[in-house]
Parts: sequence; C-alpha cells; structure tokens
Amino acid sequence: MSFKAFVSSAAIAGTLVTGTVLASAPAEAAILVGSRLNLQNVTRGGVSFSSGGGVGTLDFEGLAGGQAVGLGASTGSFTGATSLPLPLARIQDLTLTDIGGGMFEFTGLLPSFLSGIDLPGFPGGNDLQFDLTKFIFRQSTGDADIEGFFRLGSESIQGSGLFTTQTNLGNPSSFSLSIEAVPTPALLPGLIGMGVAALRRKKEEVEESA
Repeated sequence: MSFKAFVSSAAIAGTLVTGTVLASAPAEAAILVGSRLNLQNVTRGGVSFSSGGGVGTLDFEGLAGGQAVGLGASTGSFTGATSLPLPLARIQDLTLTDIGGGMFEFTGLLPSFLSGIDLPGFPGGNDLQFDLTKFIFRQSTGDADIEGFFRLGSESIQGSGLFTTQTNLGNPSSFSLSIEAVPTPALLPGLIGMGVAALRRKKEEVEESA
C-alpha cells in the first residue's frame, strides 16, 4: 500500500489548519496535518550528553543492537502506532556542532533518525520513519527544537517538534520527543483554499435544505 493510498483511505473531514476547517485536502497532507507522534525512552534506556573539541554527542542508551525508543500516546493519524512486531523502534545517536553559548546543532540530513514504527493497517514493524534535518540543542535546559520529514515509502510530509531531557541535571537521563506533522508553506494556500470551498459548499447545502 502506498502512502498516498494510506492517507486517501484514512482521510478525515474537519482537519484544522490555521483555524480553517478542511473537508478534503491534498492526499499527501490531509490526514497527517496536526497529527503528533510521541516517543520516550524505554525501561533501562536513556540518553547521555557529552561535549568537547567543538562537538557535542547525544548517546542514546537502550537494548543490545541499537537504541530502543518507546511510543507514547500519539494523536491523529499516529494514534495506535506501536513498535511491534520487533524490532523495537530505534533512535540514532547524534553528533552536534558546538555553536557557542551552550548551544549545539545538527543541520543536514540524517535518514531514518527514527525508525521501526508500525502504523495500524500496515504489515511489518518499520512503516513510518523520520528523517532529521535540524536539531538545535540547549545544554542548559537539556531540550532541543527539531525539524525533518515523516516518510512512508516514497511519500513524505514535514514535521517539527521538541526533544526534552534532564541531561542538564546529570547523565544518563530520561528523554521524550514529540513531533507534529505540518504542511510546508507552499502547501498551505491549497489547503486553505480547499477549506474555504468546503465551507461554501456546506453553506449552500444548508440554504438548499432550508
């Protein structure tokens, strides 16, 4: 099943974008806009931060063979997402550039920063992946702003969110991650236009029935 078929079959009316109700929207965005994926460390897992020589490293600890990550209470199209069947979902270690002032960043492309996520209705355990493009880490607070793209097959949609830890208090630390699917600026006018058209049709239907 393609990503386009997935979002088309699961499309829901009433998606909210900048206050506009969408009855329908481009397949690549309609079902995912506003959906949120939540993750956290698993038992015996966590993350450590170290720095030196102009770089910082986030080392995710987990089960043997990789860094395991658990899925929390996600919303929208990600509701019911799991890391089963095995292997567990994975999060990759990060090497960050020290940009001064206790700030560290990653920019570029890290494919499959998150992987091993199973979505309802799809076989296997690696349906959804998240490719990282930006990670801005604040050492003093232990949190970071992140950006990237959710990917399923050949289709993708932009995502952004917040990574939080207690690494500023000590290592190793627990961590959590919440990423929301958002439309790109180029897609917004189309989404809003379709929302306006949907509202106009609804108004006409109400007037006709009256």
